[in-house]
Amino acid sequence: MRNSGLLEIVAEDLRYLQEEWGQTISNHALRRGSTVLRSLLVQKQLHQAWNLAGFDGRLQITTSSLKETLSIIPKEKIIFAASGGALYKDVAVRGALVIDKSNLSEAELNAINLAGFPEEILSLHEFVEATCVVAEGQPISRRTLINYVANALGGAHYDTKRDRKKTGKDFSVLDRAAQNFEFEDKNLVYFELLAIGQAIANSRDVEMLRQKVGK
Repeated sequence: MRNSGLLEIVAEDLRYLQEEWGQTISNHALRRGSTVLRSLLVQKQLHQAWNLAGFDGRLQITTSSLKETLSIIPKEKIIFAASGGALYKDVAVRGALVIDKSNLSEAELNAINLAGFPEEILSLHEFVEATCVVAEGQPISRRTLINYVANALGGAHYDTKRDRKKTGKDFSVLDRAAQNFEFEDKNLVYFELLAIGQAIANSRDVEMLRQKVGK
């Protein structure tokens, strides 16, 4: 792909996220749009465009984080957690946590309440690879969650007979999490996907890139 062509495509994809991934977006729109996130983040087109546009330093994303929670609670004790951070139907949900309190000490419970789900600033690579969901004690990266929606739920194609040896247990865990946890009319897998898209759309660096490419 020619450099100018890549920059144009990335700029249009970013505009799409900024204009369409708002607080009323439907689940079907998120599913279809997962392929845009896959191109931008998993296939690294956003990183490539940032470099081609001539910016110094690394593109940064501000995001809600599970880092504090995972520093307090062993992941094996977490039934479900999501970093969140999306705005949906006038409600901003920074994070979600479901635990079996009988597995935790009073000190751990107090530390959890104090920690919350703070924001952190990550490089684009760190953002994509960071854990955004823990389900059944299994950490799931943003990369995996995007691939799950795009490759298994019908973003690119719908696969009911996917090879478990290739996808591993991550997709099976996400299958169950999507069935068991939700916010409003969104299961928390879709809600987390929305949080990823909105974090990209709201990034100051991303807006700088879009403005420069658009000139």
